[in-house]
Amino acid sequence: MRKVPQILFALVASLVLLMFGAGCQRPDPVQEEIQHVRDRTMPSAARLVRTVATERTAWSVTASWEIETDESWKQYSDWVAERLGGDYVTAEASDSGRVLRRNLLGDVYVLQIEPTSTGSPLRVRARFIASPE
Repeated sequence: MRKVPQILFALVASLVLLMFGAGCQRPDPVQEEIQHVRDRTMPSAARLVRTVATERTAWSVTASWEIETDESWKQYSDWVAERLGGDYVTAEASDSGRVLRRNLLGDVYVLQIEPTSTGSPLRVRARFIASPE
């Protein structure tokens, strides 16, 4: 009979530690940036058509997604550059794609966007890469 309270106490203590530990975990800043950039590359009328799981290696983190929008490539590309303009700088821009960069202390974030279709709706592939500078 004495074992039941000990087991119950151990179970409750384990649950409390698990809940406390989960609440103390710090969010992953790269994952937060990926979500922030993905949100900022989605016009309100656009549709997310594909997302690829985030890939992590020893030297980089990569995420990609595709959207469809009724905007032209130029309208969309300029809109993304404006939306990310406070943090990201356009490194390259052409009819075939745009590259935006954000330099942080020791790291660089790169967003590559490119049209994968030219008709309507426009389909765009976005690729985010975080790596050491």
